[in-house]
Amino acid sequence: AAERSTEMLSILALALCASRASSFSLDNAYAKNEVLVDRDAKFALVASAKGGATVASQLMFRRWGLLEAARSFDPTAAIPEHVFRHRRLPKLGPRYQLQGFDLCADCRRGGGWKCAVVVRSPLDRAVSSYVHVLRYNVVPQLEPSRADASFREFHALLRNFTVPGYPYRTMMYLHEPSANVLHERATWAHAGPQTRACLADSPADYADVFLLPTETIDRGGLDQLFRRLGVRLAPVADVPTRHYVAKAPPTNAADLADLPFSEVRRRRYPAYDGFFRDEALAADVFAAYRADVAVYARACRSPALR
Repeated sequence: AAERSTEMLSILALALCASRASSFSLDNAYAKNEVLVDRDAKFALVASAKGGATVASQLMFRRWGLLEAARSFDPTAAIPEHVFRHRRLPKLGPRYQLQGFDLCADCRRGGGWKCAVVVRSPLDRAVSSYVHVLRYNVVPQLEPSRADASFREFHALLRNFTVPGYPYRTMMYLHEPSANVLHERATWAHAGPQTRACLADSPADYADVFLLPTETIDRGGLDQLFRRLGVRLAPVADVPTRHYVAKAPPTNAADLADLPFSEVRRRRYPAYDGFFRDEALAADVFAAYRADVAVYARACRSPALR
């Protein structure tokens, strides 16, 4: 994990330098986080879609003895734990109630809560979001016909499409045969920033927040979380975390950023670094996720993870 973090920091540093020429930046004020709270312990675990939300949910459910109930809650759902978190968990009692919790206020130094935030490499997450959106027919409203878009085209959609109040709205797949059903909620669930603006803009105010890179979840990160916050989260043996560390081998193929998604899928999702051979595109992507880059770099440099 340490070697992976060092590699990523080098890539991120180069991208940050190049990205200074770009003014395009996604608005982190609308970052869509998945938050689970344990009010008995005054502990909050924060993650994002494609940035550890499933793993975070399973860790908390294991802590509460609810993991099996969550996994069997809705057999028709792709990830039953998410359905359980939204539909069932709030009804189980005040311990699990999210209402009234404010991440930026309660996780701030002196806010009275112990908070941990799962963060993923913005490079990996940008490609993972693209793969998820195209694979599951979550097609951007701007061009619903672009179901076979390349990564470059997908990123351009994020750059060019805005609606009042939210920079991005998606066509959400609601189990209908067609994906062209507009979900009325504006959402950042999979392609928006993973980091709330307060964490990125005021690091000193959130110095007590434990930043947990996805690469370290099953490699000592949870032990460090316990030492730092005193909150025990037991590893879940069958939770898939290895893919955050073990990557597909580098490829010598042409720049993957311009391949249609059908070809990306045919190649069984090749190494993500192949999508960033074009330095201008890499700079633009990292400029868009500038705040995520800063927080992830801070997480990787944390003395708690050395």
